[in-house]
Amino acid sequence: MRLFILFTTLFLACATGCAEETKPQLCHAVIVLVNGKQISQGDLNDAAAFLLERRYGKNIPSRFTEDEMDKLSTASLRELIKAELIEDEAKDLELVADDERVQRYAQGEQLQSKEAKSVARRLAKAEALFDEILNKQEIVMRKPSPAEIREYYQKHKDTAFRERCMVKVRSIYMDAGNDPERVKVAESKAKLVYEKIAEKNPEQKNEAFAAMASEFSDDAFARQGGQIRLSDDPEGWFVQDFPNKRPDGQPLFPDEMYRGIQTLAKKGAMTAILRSQHGFHILYMEDIKGGRTVPFDQAYKLIEYQLEKLSRNERLLQWLQDKLQRSRVTWHDGDPYPKENILPREEK
Repeated sequence: MRLFILFTTLFLACATGCAEETKPQLCHAVIVLVNGKQISQGDLNDAAAFLLERRYGKNIPSRFTEDEMDKLSTASLRELIKAELIEDEAKDLELVADDERVQRYAQGEQLQSKEAKSVARRLAKAEALFDEILNKQEIVMRKPSPAEIREYYQKHKDTAFRERCMVKVRSIYMDAGNDPERVKVAESKAKLVYEKIAEKNPEQKNEAFAAMASEFSDDAFARQGGQIRLSDDPEGWFVQDFPNKRPDGQPLFPDEMYRGIQTLAKKGAMTAILRSQHGFHILYMEDIKGGRTVPFDQAYKLIEYQLEKLSRNERLLQWLQDKLQRSRVTWHDGDPYPKENILPREEK
């Protein structure tokens, strides 16, 4: 909570809401000290921009909940503190980052702002410096064996190595409102429409559904025969497991409708009539593609990389725990900064 209040107040002021002459002072406000080295509000803003761009690309939400802001600020400081600790150790050991390694760690980041690019470069340099620290300590990272790679694939093939499904889905919505009589009318109309579509041959269902949606549906998709449009794809394809969330944090669809889209599993499938707080929904799978399991030989190099990364992260965690015993990390006012916020969460 302390970090949320500090981060939110200074972030908003520094980014948008204060006079130009006061922005430099706010952006240079000290948040945390790492062995006497300052991490400022400006540093924190840039790290937050990096994490947001890496996750959302150009589609960064305009609003975040208090919990989301707290997690963002904690994750941003975690990256900055980790980099400071590595840079501090490398300086003591008189180590220099290898440029080729920095480039390798930095590649793949599709970032727009100069602030995010600057942070990406700094974190990549810290990763390269950590490699030099390991080399100095004569620690050789063991490569995973073929048996370990095969075991990892068997364990995760149905989740990590399944391609995402792309779908084209049509929707019919009957607005029910709150009036009991209106609910009855909407339900009756939904049943009638459902029966008319269900009695069609499989080859005729898509055309029949589109016609019924155009004539009877009460949502905005009716104009295109009920076809749900969630992307710029001209044919209407979208990722089936999309997040049910608008940029402002509100649900994109009612939960019942969203779950219905997720349960459609094959071309030509149609849901039962779904009841939400808004009305009645019928969904139809116009088409589906993807969803295959990536073969082992195609996944081999990726798994090898992932296992090497896991091993390296374990080594990083051990090093951070030791380094923190030899370091002083505090808030701007001298209070100790929580160590549990520094260690990588996935490795705790």
